Amino acid sequence: MTLPSNMTSHSIAPNMLVAVNDGQFLHRLPENAGVVIGTLFHRHGSPQAIRELPISDADSIVASSGRHLVDRLWGSYAALLSTKEGHLLLRDPSGMLTCYYLALDELVVVVSDPSLLVAAGFIEPEIDSKGLLRALVLAGLPEERTALVGVNYVLAGSCAIFGGKTVSTVMKWNPWEYVANRQNRGYEEMSEDLHRITSNCVSAWGGRHHNILIGVSGGLDSSIVAELLSRRGINLSCMTMKTNDPLGDESRFCKIFSDHIGVPLHERKYNIRDIDLGRSSVEHMAKPFGRLDSMAYDAAIIETADQVGAEAIFSGNGGDNVFYMSHSARPLADRYISEGLAGAWATLKDLSSLTGANAIQVVRHAFAAWRKFGQGYAWQVERGFLSSSALSDGLGGSVDHPWLAPPAGLGLPGRVAHVAMLIRMQYSIDAYRERGGIPFMHPLASQPVVEYCLGIPTWHQCNGGRDRAVARHAFVRQLPAEVINRRTKGSPQGFIFDIYKYFRTEITDRLLGGFLAGSGFLDRAELEATLCRGASISAVDVMHILLLVDAEAWVSSWQSKKRGNKINI
Repeated sequence: MTLPSNMTSHSIAPNMLVAVNDGQFLHRLPENAGVVIGTLFHRHGSPQAIRELPISDADSIVASSGRHLVDRLWGSYAALLSTKEGHLLLRDPSGMLTCYYLALDELVVVVSDPSLLVAAGFIEPEIDSKGLLRALVLAGLPEERTALVGVNYVLAGSCAIFGGKTVSTVMKWNPWEYVANRQNRGYEEMSEDLHRITSNCVSAWGGRHHNILIGVSGGLDSSIVAELLSRRGINLSCMTMKTNDPLGDESRFCKIFSDHIGVPLHERKYNIRDIDLGRSSVEHMAKPFGRLDSMAYDAAIIETADQVGAEAIFSGNGGDNVFYMSHSARPLADRYISEGLAGAWATLKDLSSLTGANAIQVVRHAFAAWRKFGQGYAWQVERGFLSSSALSDGLGGSVDHPWLAPPAGLGLPGRVAHVAMLIRMQYSIDAYRERGGIPFMHPLASQPVVEYCLGIPTWHQCNGGRDRAVARHAFVRQLPAEVINRRTKGSPQGFIFDIYKYFRTEITDRLLGGFLAGSGFLDRAELEATLCRGASISAVDVMHILLLVDAEAWVSSWQSKKRGNKINI
């Protein structure tokens, strides 16, 4: 068996072999019971990555069939265990290490990148039309089924059990285990706890590198991460992207912040020359739902990382989801259900200030959220330019996720929406594992931060009429007032319109003459009417069109691998 030159193999058991490209991320378990691949930290103590797994932890991981990993450790990992139940494949709750598997007759192949399955000759890539449709319709909902035939995805916090020719799945981590409202802790105490936990997690990830580049927006989330990294004494640089229009230029806030922490700021502009309609922004994933404009961001951040010699790229990605950035009235419903009218009046005032809506409007929306909640959480569906038959096929079967089923007594509308936001976060974490060979880190998605935020009552996150209020208060002493009090967010929308205008002819040719249209997935009449020159177009329509163009490129990318070079393993 011949491995690629950058990989080494490790025999775990007579029928278990693991290949990795860096031995320091391989933790062997006793008596050939399996391995843990990835980066591990202890829940308590110094925030240093574990170099050698203590015997007590290794024994407990085996004895608990992996549960010890979830309860006592955290990080970015996948665990392969041999137990009486069969072979187990456990993915960490943060989802920072992507995990796919291919189940053959007497062999299970596990990879972090599905292209390895093709390169090794295990599969000739074949598009799963139903999986492709669901990827487009369900807007990145994580599912075990992918858009590649035979390639399966392991959900964050879940465990695939391989027993003979059968595969079953169980959840080892469930967000609802942490949703016990912290009624015995005040707002100040929760802020202090969140500051401590977030600081430990960012410090843990930052301590693995000497030179880091972080993408900043001058907003809360990336500023929290950058400020905490600046305290590590490492070589830190910031980069921000801007468009030609004011909406996409956040450099003023970024400059205030970078000066505040004494770190150099690199300003880059979105460049149309970095856009290639023939290449998908998520071609490394097993299903599409990518953004074409991210190619320009990727090109800029890779160039900047090379310029400053960065070993890793950090981001504030996931902060909105973890800290529960919401302008909905659901927190009012949560508080009324939990505390009655007495507490609800304060939250009503906060939400009116946050949203600009009057009290009657807020109450009406809160009541609607409560009433709809009885029907279960409705996952957002993307219908733009898809044919009625495609929508029907894509929505065939259940549209849910194991995390969206709250236990009795915990089903608060705002909390379920918070959990849904954590589910949405998974796709972007998968999409941004690395760029240009440089690891991409999202420390705010760390398991301890997520778990603590799940226990913060949703109405506290709009305290004082500010979104992510607990996180803002937690870092009020470390961040500039301009960042803490900022209520606006930038957007690359102007650049997205530039892409559409510049490539409209090519977009038309690719969509109307491509795989999606040929397979009957698109509503040709609606698409042609929108694409015709001179037709007015909304920002929403532009986004839908560019998502479809990226999906078309994703299909082409995988089809081109059918006759690609193979590696022997």
